[in-house]
Amino acid sequence: SVHYVGMIDIELIETDERIYFNELNFRSSGVHFATTLAGVNLPLKFIETVTENKSVISEDDVLYGKTFVNDKVLWEDFRFNEMTYGEFKTIAGSDFSLLVRNAEDPKPGELFLETVKSISYKQHVKRVIKKMIGRK
Repeated sequence: SVHYVGMIDIELIETDERIYFNELNFRSSGVHFATTLAGVNLPLKFIETVTENKSVISEDDVLYGKTFVNDKVLWEDFRFNEMTYGEFKTIAGSDFSLLVRNAEDPKPGELFLETVKSISYKQHVKRVIKKMIGRK
């Protein structure tokens, strides 16, 4: 009824017992970037669909079983005691990182590391953060 044409992002949270609605965004989110890294370019599929220039995603192109994390959200969850160091370290080792770590656009990662460095925390956490954004 509003004549919206575009990608939307619907976020759901699944527990053992139920599925909960989290949010609806009338835009493409960081999750779409993760699916593109895993071989499925959803923004391109949307354009192909609305222009009727449809193509098929090959099963061979999809990288199944990969994990991704939003570095900033991960750091905030750890910083504000929403997870243990062990959980933080495990999640930080994901296959893909959203929004911060990107070789083609390194500046956000550099700024993120500067912000993290300005906060007092243990040395072993610093090593994990550096690894997360690709610094040795």
